[in-house]
Amino acid sequence: MRKILFNSIIITACSIMLIVNVNAQVRTKIYFDKFSNTKISDLIQKGREIKIPAPPTFEKLLQNEITEDVNLREYKNRFALPVNVNIDFFKTANRWEENGLIKYSLSLNAEDALNISIQFNEFLLSKNSILSIFNSNEFTDSITYKENNINNVWATRIYQGNSLYLTFQVPENEEGVASLKISQVGFGYKKIGGEFFGVSGASASCNINVTCPEGIGWENERNSVALIVSNSIELCTGTLVMNTCGNNRPYLLTANHCLNSNVQNWVFQFQTWSNTCSPNGTFREDLQFNGCQLRANNAASDFALVELNQIPSVNSGITYAGWTRDPNPALRTTAIHHPMGDLMKISHDFQSPISVSYQGGANNHWRAIFDQGIVQHGSSGSALFDQNHRIIGQLHGNQNNICPSGNNYSCWCVTQIPSIGEYGRFDVSWTGNGTDATRLSNWLDPNNSNALTTNTTNISYLTRNITGPSTVCSSNAIYAVTNLPSGLVVNWTFSPNLIYVSGQGTNQLVVKSSDGDPLPLVSLSYDNYGSSGWVRAGTCNNVVLEKTIWVGLPAYTPIVTGSSTMFCSQSLYVEKYNRNATWSVYGPLQVIGVNYGYKCTVKGTESGVGWVYATNSNLCGSFRGEKLVQVTCSSYSVFPNPTNSEVTISLLADNSIDGSFQKNKSIKSIRVVDKSGITLSVQKYGSETFETKIDLSKFTSGLYIIKINEGIDEESYTIVKQ
Repeated sequence: MRKILFNSIIITACSIMLIVNVNAQVRTKIYFDKFSNTKISDLIQKGREIKIPAPPTFEKLLQNEITEDVNLREYKNRFALPVNVNIDFFKTANRWEENGLIKYSLSLNAEDALNISIQFNEFLLSKNSILSIFNSNEFTDSITYKENNINNVWATRIYQGNSLYLTFQVPENEEGVASLKISQVGFGYKKIGGEFFGVSGASASCNINVTCPEGIGWENERNSVALIVSNSIELCTGTLVMNTCGNNRPYLLTANHCLNSNVQNWVFQFQTWSNTCSPNGTFREDLQFNGCQLRANNAASDFALVELNQIPSVNSGITYAGWTRDPNPALRTTAIHHPMGDLMKISHDFQSPISVSYQGGANNHWRAIFDQGIVQHGSSGSALFDQNHRIIGQLHGNQNNICPSGNNYSCWCVTQIPSIGEYGRFDVSWTGNGTDATRLSNWLDPNNSNALTTNTTNISYLTRNITGPSTVCSSNAIYAVTNLPSGLVVNWTFSPNLIYVSGQGTNQLVVKSSDGDPLPLVSLSYDNYGSSGWVRAGTCNNVVLEKTIWVGLPAYTPIVTGSSTMFCSQSLYVEKYNRNATWSVYGPLQVIGVNYGYKCTVKGTESGVGWVYATNSNLCGSFRGEKLVQVTCSSYSVFPNPTNSEVTISLLADNSIDGSFQKNKSIKSIRVVDKSGITLSVQKYGSETFETKIDLSKFTSGLYIIKINEGIDEESYTIVKQ
């Protein structure tokens, strides 16, 4: 019988999602006192340095000499200049071999830059390669093939300082597979995010760390907030949002005005906060995700919804924030954001927000006037939450902003107090401009449930599987979906070799095996969104969840291959069709080792006939294959074996054990002995005899022992009489 998959499970009200993208995440560790690692130091010393000159405009920007000149105005809200380069990492870096690995090392020096970042326009890593990017305080060492993407691009976070080191290692057999080409270096002319090493961040001092007492109770929501680095030169904030399906689809809400570059190069940093309230500087590690796809946006309420290329893993601690599309004002509001790219901050308005227009038009924004904390550049796109911890909008800006884009503390913390933030209304963005590309509803409520709210949810709750036995026999087998929201109708479908017992429409399907031979590979799933091309109304984007099972007996009777004869040395036997075989032997054989279940190594213990067995088993039963093996452990060949009549006994020219030439040997006598040890016949030879025949035709079928005497030594062979 053959391995099968359940056919599709369709949740009518809402289905479960399995995105094809790999659960990938990159971690960067922060070392306040500079990390000391002799291996890394050695890599740096072996590396090659490339100095990249600053562009002409950089010096003016570094000195903050921004004027109203039209050519400089575009830099006002940015922190870095992009410099185009063409660096093939593998052709440029130093290369050497060490302990079976190929290693490369390269350093980049962006002259006078306050911070540095890079973009790859060709990015492909082989399965067992590791790329590390670091400077003296920040170390990103978890960049693997899981970061590969269909666009073959990748961008780094922003590293403090002007130097960056890249090291790469790969097994010898994978050299030449990877491709890394750097197309852009970001030259930072403004401090962003501070240095994170015990000093205040780049944002104004009246900001409040999310780990301060003002952030108590918002631990779930802060895990949904990301710092966005756009094209390595601009900053925004975004928030992962829950959909009505309750699945792990990584939609992230931010501002429409943040869409100033190709979103494929966006970098998202989650959990970037200070571990203490004050000082702002005990940040240790964050999670980085790269690239996204634009799903919907609209300038009127200044929203953009993107979908991350990667799914946060179940152990990441990341959450999806809840939302409400209630058009009535909240009682009070809270903002969680990354001003100036700094560590995560929190702001509170203890009053109801005011519905206002933004630079004319309809009242499509909420205005919050914060009682605690402020918002600044870089906070754009961050969510505004109501008293129930649900998103009601995302930050557009402040029409009355009187502070420059620079870090003028006296303005932000004195003149601009109380701080004002105006947020595009979530309820307005819900319907947007009436199309899927300009509204939220199509993406956040794909099953048209018409829900008014969702709640913040940890990813661990969104991780779902089909539970149940991996083998189905004649008795009932029960299957269910873990972490399924209540009230959903489950429509189960399954292959014809299963018999339905009960549970259709519920989250407990009961089936058992049919009597017939199962069909070839089929699938049980929520329809795979995109990969199979199915489109079905009433499901959440046709999402897939699968469970592989066996129905009935094992798939095949094993076929044991290998030689039918062997000397008393190792011999390899391979079982065809199945890697799950168990191995055993009978007779003068011994199992030496088993490799992955489908290869068995045996050796002979004495001359004779033995069997090698391979067995495939499961809960429903087993099949066994076998191989008869003639073992020769001395200087004689005994053939044919098995035999119907006579057997020929010959002295071999070469010893089968050590290869030495046979000398001073001849057959003196031969005895035929039965299984109980009784001698049945004796044949003696007076002169030198090297070959003879023994007639076994008068014996009944069974096993017999041929004992060959050379005068002193006697050797035994087991023979099969057919």
